[in-house]
Amino acid sequence: MNFDNTKILESFSNLVGFKDSAKYPLPSDLKASESGLFYNSVHPQLTPAKLYSIRTDLNDTDATTDAEAYAEFLQAVRDAVILDIANKFVIEKIINKSTTPDPKFQRTLFRGAGNIASAVKGSGNFAGLLIRPIADKFFNLSIKKLGFQGTEAGVITIYLLNLGTQELIDFVDIDYTNPKNMQYFDVDFLLKSYDPDKGINGAPYFLCYDQDQYSGAAIGQNLLSCNSCSTTTDALTKIIYDKYMKIVPATHRNNMNGEIMQFSNLSYSTTDSFGLNVEISGGCDFTDLLIDNRQMFAPYLQYSVAMRLIEELLNNAGGLISRPNSNFNPDSLRLSMYGDGTGKNGLIAEKNAMFTALQISTEGITSVCLKCNNKGTLKVSYL
Repeated sequence: MNFDNTKILESFSNLVGFKDSAKYPLPSDLKASESGLFYNSVHPQLTPAKLYSIRTDLNDTDATTDAEAYAEFLQAVRDAVILDIANKFVIEKIINKSTTPDPKFQRTLFRGAGNIASAVKGSGNFAGLLIRPIADKFFNLSIKKLGFQGTEAGVITIYLLNLGTQELIDFVDIDYTNPKNMQYFDVDFLLKSYDPDKGINGAPYFLCYDQDQYSGAAIGQNLLSCNSCSTTTDALTKIIYDKYMKIVPATHRNNMNGEIMQFSNLSYSTTDSFGLNVEISGGCDFTDLLIDNRQMFAPYLQYSVAMRLIEELLNNAGGLISRPNSNFNPDSLRLSMYGDGTGKNGLIAEKNAMFTALQISTEGITSVCLKCNNKGTLKVSYL
């Protein structure tokens, strides 16, 4: 959960561009450069003609033409490097800078199944779990498995709503086929604590279903069945409250006549989970931090993609040398890459120096995931 691959690729893909030629044209999305930098500019051997000659073979791709195969080859190299850079930065500049444990956690709300004697036939309500992550720009919750237990089989629609924006975030139809037993389903629900695009800032989510849709009785679990708890408050604190989230079973009437869900219409429960269980995980997500600072990555991205392409050229050196008028000298290219072997010169040394210099300012950011030390460099606090 350290970052969203899709969003990182979307944001970084046009940061640096490829140069093309009349004979070897490229689509506009590969040529676009927000920074004004181009991968080919790193070394004179990175010409469109030479790069075209090492494109993926048509037999190894879904492309229908050599031009498509060439574009797919360059895109694949670029995208792989972008994700490598994001991962390298997060691990080496953030995670490895911390002396505390990895932030990721995963837990199941209830262990085991409920007692069939606690089955309750509900009606007239949406019933489920109210889940509130802490209000933090870089912290998210994720539900990968959803459990349900009831007295009868049936198809149930499970909704994920954000009560702050009053929007349906996601939904899934589960086919419950194992009556009286807890049955788990694979889901992919992301509960973002902070999402300015959707107006989400710490508001709770409601994971729920319409009780009128299910003909059986849900077999819930009692949140107060804590043998080591001395009081009701103690039990709630130990079972459903956590430093980074709060989970409370709740119901909301479904006869709303078009009205939106209101906090004032929620009824909370400590003795019934309405048949639901979740495997929930949480951790820091640095997608926005990387995207907000993407311009500073441009030179390092330029050199990193160029180095990967030079490696491809060297791996195909035999074929390139045999081409008429290719002017390809692998020894000269290796010298440009690795310098004199001391590691203090050459393109790779320049690239490594760029990464060392990369720093993200966290001034003005308050987060459980990020803190600045007194030197102003990046420091991370974890769970």
